Amino acid sequence: MTPRLASRPNVRSRGGGSALAPIILACAIPLLGSRAHAQVVVEETYEIATGFNLVHFPFDPLDKDATDALATIDWESIWTWLPDSSGASSSGQGGRWLVRFRDEPAFLSTLASLAGPASYVIRARAGGTLRVAGSLRPDSQGLLGGAYQLFGPMIKGSPPPTLEEYFSRAGAEDSIGPVYELAGGTYRKLSRTDPLRRGAAYWVRPLIDLPHPHPLRLGAGRGGLRFDARTSLQEIEIDLGGGAAAFAGGARELEVRAIPSIDASGAADWLDLQEADGSFVPLDGPTTLEIEPGVTRVRLALRARQEALASEVPKRALALEIAAPAGAVRVGVELDLVTLAGRWMGEAFLLDVERPSFHGGGYAPVEPVAIALAIEIPESGRPRIVPCLEVDGDRDSRKTTYRFEAALFHESVELFGTVDDSGSSGKLVGDLELAPDHPLHPYRHRYHPELSVGYAISRSIELRFGESIPGRELPPELTSPFATIGVLGGVYEETILGLTQEPIRVRGAFRLRRLAEGVARPCDASWR
Repeated sequence: MTPRLASRPNVRSRGGGSALAPIILACAIPLLGSRAHAQVVVEETYEIATGFNLVHFPFDPLDKDATDALATIDWESIWTWLPDSSGASSSGQGGRWLVRFRDEPAFLSTLASLAGPASYVIRARAGGTLRVAGSLRPDSQGLLGGAYQLFGPMIKGSPPPTLEEYFSRAGAEDSIGPVYELAGGTYRKLSRTDPLRRGAAYWVRPLIDLPHPHPLRLGAGRGGLRFDARTSLQEIEIDLGGGAAAFAGGARELEVRAIPSIDASGAADWLDLQEADGSFVPLDGPTTLEIEPGVTRVRLALRARQEALASEVPKRALALEIAAPAGAVRVGVELDLVTLAGRWMGEAFLLDVERPSFHGGGYAPVEPVAIALAIEIPESGRPRIVPCLEVDGDRDSRKTTYRFEAALFHESVELFGTVDDSGSSGKLVGDLELAPDHPLHPYRHRYHPELSVGYAISRSIELRFGESIPGRELPPELTSPFATIGVLGGVYEETILGLTQEPIRVRGAFRLRRLAEGVARPCDASWR
């Protein structure tokens, strides 16, 4: 059988197989979220020579401490260069070093932890083989004009592209200045025809800023693909560059291969590639795709096999590598069949408020208000709305922790009810009381004698999963296929007692996205 790509008749492939009430308006805050990545762990191997070595980690290392990460070699120090983003000197040398010494006092080191994707200089006392594992992240390193900086190209091993071929995308081909490699303990300026080495880093000084210097660029699917019991079909898009620069004048071919994650979830025998006729073939081995002239963007349709969706194995993960003659990209792909257990973060969009009249009650539309919402669903026991989560994230290639606060919920709300395993039906309800003298009561004022206490407020909350409000749909950007992948949704309703003589009822829609295991936890008692 000859595999073919779906949705692109001019691409051929040949395979090797295998958001009212006053209390709400007073307290609502915007959602601060982070994009989730597929959790895939990969490993790279580097041959380290005695002395200085330039290496590139195309992932975020699992071991943040250099002592652990470099345990397989006899190293002396590890360095990374931060170029001056405010403008380089005329010599291109603006910037500073961060360094970690192995045997020197800690106060001499300025490199607190390893992060990635990033390039490093390793000084070794003796040669050896370095093995480093890390979580796959989009390697979208840009280049600053006029400044020397370390840069690691993403390429396949054989045959390697030349310097000219790698920087062949429009805007980059004529904007790369001097490039130096470190080989045999000495620096050497590369010519345009010199081949690049996989895993190596280079000193590069571009003439202008190049946000996207790589020959291949991921569009849809850049943050990774996630399959679950409700999502079995996904797409990724590859930008080949104007004039298909990724092929650098060579064969117009892309090689697609699945690399199993090296952790316990690693497996590559569960993913299929769609053919032009709509059928699917396994991605058990490398598949070569022939790209016709004039094509500058390619979409790959991928499907999780039915037997994998029905399997008792809860998680599977792999890295999908797409390689062209001039360079390569990797994207994490994850199959997660676990139950709804975990921590979910998102928001509820309050769209309607009930307005009683002499002719009876009824909902009327209002300007949408978004309120933050965080839910914790344990393996056993009752789910609950939590007021605050600490979430680990990345910012400027550095690890950071931020607080996600659901400001309308001053304490946890225990929820009662049931939801099916897919999250497509079911209902959860809970009650929340706000005492008149509560320190967070919005109607209290510390320095006003008439506002020493507020009102006793009682709130009844109801979440109906998989439902919608007829005629009150969310904006298109929140309901597109890409915005609903791996998302729980439904109708949010709340009844508020104590503010007026009549109950205040509001309703809207909620959206929740699961946070990766281990990256979020409830805030401690001192968070308020």
